[in-house]
Amino acid sequence: MIKLDEINSWTMAVCICCVIACLAEMLIPDPKYEKTVRFVLGSLMLCAMIEPLRSITADSVQISDSFDIEYEADTEQMRKTEKQYIEKKLADTVKDKLTEKNIELNSISVNVGYDEENVPVSVSCRAVLAEKDSRNIGTVRKEIAEILGDESIITVSAE
Repeated sequence: MIKLDEINSWTMAVCICCVIACLAEMLIPDPKYEKTVRFVLGSLMLCAMIEPLRSITADSVQISDSFDIEYEADTEQMRKTEKQYIEKKLADTVKDKLTEKNIELNSISVNVGYDEENVPVSVSCRAVLAEKDSRNIGTVRKEIAEILGDESIITVSAE
């Protein structure tokens, strides 16, 4: 049931939109913008007038729930993409730093662990050295620890 307060606030919103529309039309600097401004203001007025219908039909149609589900799915996808990007950048950085020191890697993978609040809490790195650098496992482990941090989990092996 529609309450008197809701009708009062709706009427005020429509009146305010009308006043804003009139002021905006008076302030148009160039007549060539008149059609665009009228379209935008008309859309604003239409939204203000239709607002009560949204509250009446809110019980039967839950549009906002579908938007929330899509938002959560998009957010999760963005987190995965961000995680992959960060891991790739870290792996590239480690590989570049080791290449500068003439250490060749056959492969490297970096994994970043996150907590429930999406805060990075751990970094693990797995590097496979080229056969010619197999004696440098300790050195490579130290270099990676300097780049990623001492608390990182580092695995280095040789082929």
